[in-house]
Amino acid sequence: MSLTEKNVNSQADQSYDVFISYRHESGYYVSHIIYTKLCANGYTVFMDKTMDSCKYEEKIHSAILHSRNYLVVLFPGDEAALGDEMGWLHREATWALENPNINIVPVMCEGFEWPKNEQAMTESIRKVQKNNGIPVHKDYSLDADLDKLCDSFLKNVHPSKPQIKTEDFFKYNLETRTDVTPCRVDMAFHAGAPWLMPGAKNGLLAQSLERGVRWRVLINTVEAAESIARHMRDENAMYVSFEQARAGWKRLAERYPECLEVRECRIPLIHVHHAVKFAEGEKGGLGGELHVKYYAYNNIRLDNAFEHTVSSYSPYYSIYDDEFEFLWNQSDRL
Repeated sequence: MSLTEKNVNSQADQSYDVFISYRHESGYYVSHIIYTKLCANGYTVFMDKTMDSCKYEEKIHSAILHSRNYLVVLFPGDEAALGDEMGWLHREATWALENPNINIVPVMCEGFEWPKNEQAMTESIRKVQKNNGIPVHKDYSLDADLDKLCDSFLKNVHPSKPQIKTEDFFKYNLETRTDVTPCRVDMAFHAGAPWLMPGAKNGLLAQSLERGVRWRVLINTVEAAESIARHMRDENAMYVSFEQARAGWKRLAERYPECLEVRECRIPLIHVHHAVKFAEGEKGGLGGELHVKYYAYNNIRLDNAFEHTVSSYSPYYSIYDDEFEFLWNQSDRL
């Protein structure tokens, strides 16, 4: 299972970026295209296409209550179903309206028209209609319509952004964004030598420390790094030694004792961890963006999960965050 598509048969309180509501009789094909597009863009999506019949209604209700966006996909021929209080469109719309934080987006496929007589719709459907919706077309503009859906209509969602450069990740979250205030950075890697050498990474680090942003840096001990990095380094290339990198972090921590703490981990790290924490997040905690990049042994990338970026809205964020905290607490201050 990939990080961008989750099994809908998992625990009942699993959260989703997007819930897709549609009528099986008319809308499976286009709804599946929307589902595939959102998953490919890194959204966690609930669609009942693979769900078994066990506790069907309970799972649907729970998924809607734990989703941040509710898409109701409407097709030509669905007009008659909008007044059916026993139908699934009405029931799912009613549950969506129970969620005060959900963003409701009608997706109106080419040829669909809302009934002119409001009495032809249930009360819940009438409330859904009042939300800002987006028309989509079946022709060549479908991709552009779905891009617009992702860019302009989905709220409070920061999907996975695979294959982003480290410098771009930090520049965006530390300098470009205006909607949040960075308050802490967590990093873990074998030695992090590029951060100590002249270049974009070193510049970002220095500017952030000067502004007072707190950094926690976790590096491997020399012994742990050498035990695993020998499978990665080209024997003919020139590298900064682990001893030199360790000494460089120690000097930097001594220069910024209030902002930079560096610890050594005896457990060999299998991936690079970059996280920027923001002042406010869900449930009153720290929100953030997390970039993970797995080390490539002999420079071989096994699959497309080589690296990915997720936000604190994703359930995967807490897994990597907990891992970092565990390793941090098992490590000694440099």
